[in-house]
Amino acid sequence: MKRPIKIVFICLLLFHAINNILWLSIDGKQHIGCFVIFHLERAQEIHENINSQGYLHRITAMLAYLSPEQLSQKISSNLPSGYAIITLFLSQILFIPLHFIELTNLIYLAILLLSTYFLAKQLFDRKTALISIFLLSFYPYIYGMSRKFIAETALIAITASAYYFLVKTNYFKNIRSSIALGTVSFIAILIQPLYTAFISGGFLYSVFKIIQKKHTFLAKQLLNIFLCLLIAVSALFFAYEDLHNLKINLNNTFEDMYITATTFSKNFIGNADSGVNNLFLYASPNDHCPCTQVSDRGINLRCIFFYFTQMLDILSPLLGILFCISIFVTKSNSEKYPGAKTLLLFWIGISYLFLILMPQKWARFYTAAAPAMAILTSAGIMQIKKIKIRKIALVLLAFIAIVQFFFYSYILYPHTPPLCIIKEYINAHKPLKTNYSETALEIAKSIHLTAKDKSRIKIGFFSLVTFSDRFSERWYNDATYYFRFLLNLYKQPNACITLKWALSEEIIKEESYDYIILLQDNFILPEEISDNYELIDKAQLHPSEISVSHYKLNN
Repeated sequence: MKRPIKIVFICLLLFHAINNILWLSIDGKQHIGCFVIFHLERAQEIHENINSQGYLHRITAMLAYLSPEQLSQKISSNLPSGYAIITLFLSQILFIPLHFIELTNLIYLAILLLSTYFLAKQLFDRKTALISIFLLSFYPYIYGMSRKFIAETALIAITASAYYFLVKTNYFKNIRSSIALGTVSFIAILIQPLYTAFISGGFLYSVFKIIQKKHTFLAKQLLNIFLCLLIAVSALFFAYEDLHNLKINLNNTFEDMYITATTFSKNFIGNADSGVNNLFLYASPNDHCPCTQVSDRGINLRCIFFYFTQMLDILSPLLGILFCISIFVTKSNSEKYPGAKTLLLFWIGISYLFLILMPQKWARFYTAAAPAMAILTSAGIMQIKKIKIRKIALVLLAFIAIVQFFFYSYILYPHTPPLCIIKEYINAHKPLKTNYSETALEIAKSIHLTAKDKSRIKIGFFSLVTFSDRFSERWYNDATYYFRFLLNLYKQPNACITLKWALSEEIIKEESYDYIILLQDNFILPEEISDNYELIDKAQLHPSEISVSHYKLNN
């Protein structure tokens, strides 16, 4: 990296670091999302186990969580704990507190920009590489996800790294780069197994070129492919303790994909959050997560174009249209790497085909194709032969990207990104203040002051929040889970908090809680319970307008 490039890279990273710190200091996580919470809770569980130790002991203790037993613990369905564990480990090294753990994503952002730069430089040239990292860092989903504790943030970075090493293998002639690719793939599978959908395109392209050219190094190339795959696949023994269940889940997934590909359907997929307004097929009443999206295992035009419209949201409509134009104007071969465009299109296209056949669809799943889109767009811009016109285009592009950044980050409300079929809170949006953290801290202080003599404190946390569009009372909601996270963050080590979804005299008698915390709306404590508990305080969570009451057991 030459000095001017280093300055540009540092300036980009500083720009996003300052904005992320500012954004996170304002945002109160009113809209956090279930998978963010699942990762946070896993990180919190580990943090509680190591927090009482000194710095060096904490780092050493974290190493024990890199074992197969710990990594294979699922945060939800079949997603391993890799992201939560690795990111918490990095945050401990850098002294980043748990409630600001999202700042650790700046490491992934730095890896993403570096990997994309060197990849674009390998495929095209230094100027294309520089434009690529600028564009990529100003895609709304990239900076939006860097403010969320979600595995796809790391997935994008590690996918870009994997493609860099794939190109460096020179069609698997280079053993060091092949081993590096296998190692990167190993880490990626631990973080988000969906990585396989993105690396498959590049891998298939390389194999195709090996067969096409009939290389004299075929034996060496086959050996390097074997080593790479051996290292990568060994991650499954860490990510999945029970390989028999993994086999069953893979069979079910491929069966769903096959049925989707061979069946025509009139229905699309649906998000239960928007069930009132959309004629989609929704999650079942037994499903406690409003984010679940299901299809009736068939394909249709809306299904086929789902990720295309989401791509316009990932990149933003203007930059998305620019990418689409670049596909047609970029030359098939670059001087440095013949077939550069084809490789990038394999990356974008194979993952697209894979994802539209998956039963669940989210825009964030496709973000790992964004580096390829940025490189192709930059290569398209560099096709403009007249230098003056190219410079004007670049200045205009930079102006649009920066203005758009501040619009998305500080003006656009959550859940309203343009051209979205199913809107996600993962995208960039303005920060929204809440009083969740302050309220949880006050409750924790109050409990600590009134329970000094107790060796163990039992706290019952009851979520009695109801919404008209919820299918069941146990349905996931952000306020409940995030408020529990905050209570656990601020509680004393001798306190134990249990989440319950129903309140009754039998539950109270059975558990013998020292304190009761009620997350409710228009709920009156039953007389048979209120006789034994004294109301300490009552507060209102803003802006969700949910009341929080906490009670102490009468002496």
